[in-house]
Amino acid sequence: LKTIQVMESKPYLLKEDVSEYIAMVSNYTISCGLLRDYKEVNNCLKKFKSISPNTLDDEVKIHRHYYTHKFFLCIYTGEFEEGLGELEIHLKASTKFDKKFFESNSFYFQYFYIAFGAADYERALAFLNQWLDLSNNIERQDLQSIARILNLITHYEMGNNLLLESLLRSTHRYQQKQDYIFKFEKKMVNFIGQLIKIDNTSEKQEAFTSLKKDFEKLSTDPTEKIMFRYFDVIAWIESKITKRPFATIVKERHLSKSPLTVP
Repeated sequence: LKTIQVMESKPYLLKEDVSEYIAMVSNYTISCGLLRDYKEVNNCLKKFKSISPNTLDDEVKIHRHYYTHKFFLCIYTGEFEEGLGELEIHLKASTKFDKKFFESNSFYFQYFYIAFGAADYERALAFLNQWLDLSNNIERQDLQSIARILNLITHYEMGNNLLLESLLRSTHRYQQKQDYIFKFEKKMVNFIGQLIKIDNTSEKQEAFTSLKKDFEKLSTDPTEKIMFRYFDVIAWIESKITKRPFATIVKERHLSKSPLTVP
C-alpha cells in the first residue's frame, strides 16, 4: 500500500510506469479480498477507473484487472444483479480488444456464476458450454468435474428432468473412466439422480437437509475442499431448503462473516 501511495503522490512515476502501478493495485486488491476487506476492494476498483493508460496494452490490463476483481466481488457478496449489469458493460467494451485476452477459465467461470446467481439460467448454461469448449480444459480434471456438476444443477433449476436423466448417464460414464473421483461429485450426481424421482416437496426438502449436513462435513476434508471453493453449493442447497433465492443466501453468508484482521 505504501508503494502505491508513493506512486500516487508523484504523478511522473505513474506516467512513467503505468503497468507497474496496475500490477501493484491488482495485488493489493487480491490481498484485501483475502482479508474480506471489501470496502478497500471497492476503493481499489475506483483506482483502476482513474488510471490513464499510455498504451493499448495498458488499457487491456486495466480492463482485465478491473473486471476480474469486480466480478469476484459481486460473486462473493451475492450482488449478482449488479454483476450482470457490469457483465453487459464488459462484454460490449471488450470487443475492441483481441478476444484471446478474455477466453480464459477465470472469465467464463465468472460469467457463468454471475448469470446463475441472477437466475438467468439459459445464459448461465451458454457461458458454461463456452467454458467447457476451451481447449486448455482437456487436461484439467477438476474443471471438467465441477463443470459437469454445475451443468446438472443448472438443468435442475431449469426443470429439465428428462434431459437430466441423459446427462446423469453420461456423467456416470465419465466418472467410470477417471482415475480418481471426488466424493463431492459422486454424492452430487447420486443426489440429483434421486432428487428428480421425488415428487413430494417435503421429501425434497428433507433430502436437501440431509445433503447439507453431509457437505458441511465433507467441505472440511483437505482433499475435497477444492471442489467447494469453485461454487458455493451449500448456499445453493440452503436456498432449496428455505425456498429463497440463491443470491439472498450468498448475501447473508457474506454478511455473517466478519472481516479478517492481520495479527
